[in-house]
Amino acid sequence: MTLTLTPVTQQPAGAIAFHGSKDNAVRSLLKAMKGKKLTPQQAILEQNAGMTYALDAIKKYPKEVIKQRLMQEALMGHHDFVKGANEVLAKDAAKNIYKAK
Repeated sequence: MTLTLTPVTQQPAGAIAFHGSKDNAVRSLLKAMKGKKLTPQQAILEQNAGMTYALDAIKKYPKEVIKQRLMQEALMGHHDFVKGANEVLAKDAAKNIYKAK
């Protein structure tokens, strides 16, 4: 049994070929990662929200869950939230470093 392939010279009707544009998916993702400009008061509130999340999460969740949440927040552009959580997590890690020995 032999199989012969015939080349197709034209696209079927309704087929959409991918063409790059100025507003492609990569650029829109980069725009989303920049984050939004916050007022100083909003930035402080976001930082406090990150701190309270970290304080509660240390007691309740394993490290992998906390890390995943902080990565999601960073990708969404909530850098003040991550900054507040990192402050609490760094202090907790510094406090607990000598307990392991």
